[in-house]
Amino acid sequence: MQEATKIENVNDFERLYKVNVNDFKEKKGRFTYLSWAFALAEVKKRHPDTSWKVTKFKEKSVVAVDGNMFETERTVPFMRDSQGFTFVEVKVMINGLELPEVFPVLDNRNKSVKNPDSFEVNKAIKRALTKCFANFGLGLYIYAGEDLPELQETRIDGSVPKQGEGTVEQYLKMDRLIRNVMFSDEETKEYKDWMYKGDKYPSMEECDRQIKILQEEIKERKNK
Repeated sequence: MQEATKIENVNDFERLYKVNVNDFKEKKGRFTYLSWAFALAEVKKRHPDTSWKVTKFKEKSVVAVDGNMFETERTVPFMRDSQGFTFVEVKVMINGLELPEVFPVLDNRNKSVKNPDSFEVNKAIKRALTKCFANFGLGLYIYAGEDLPELQETRIDGSVPKQGEGTVEQYLKMDRLIRNVMFSDEETKEYKDWMYKGDKYPSMEECDRQIKILQEEIKERKNK
């Protein structure tokens, strides 16, 4: 189990970097963006346990009440620099690795904002989330100004499926299923040994049957 986890961690970046995101790019003026909803869906399909959070900051201000000055404090999802420009911070965790992304709050001309409205802050958070996923590999080539690299998607062990063998999508589905809490560590290892037989990998038909078996076994155990 420890060795399998090590293999998976090594390939996390490569697997996400190879995902073709060209159909989900959005062009606004001279800037290209990746849909945050698509980015989140693609990461979740490959890493269901992915989590993300928005950093909250304390902001102090002074208000006048009946001629008296009072200092108040509130929690907001953005921070300000010395000039008053605002930024948001999003942190994403995948397989135990957490990466942050600080992103400026921008208006529709891509100019920094000092007093953002809620829509501008929310938009900045989603853009920060998408760029954070790029730190893990997904759509990174967009920000580098590159065309999609000629890379093939691989299984977790780095192998490229041959004609008739189980597909990457099938392997992702099986990998999620065998990690279900209904299976013991020993059972999970046995299933992994079946998935990665060495030079010969299960066929697409065999993988389909195995997926159904796993789903039925999980359902049966839950009903006990």
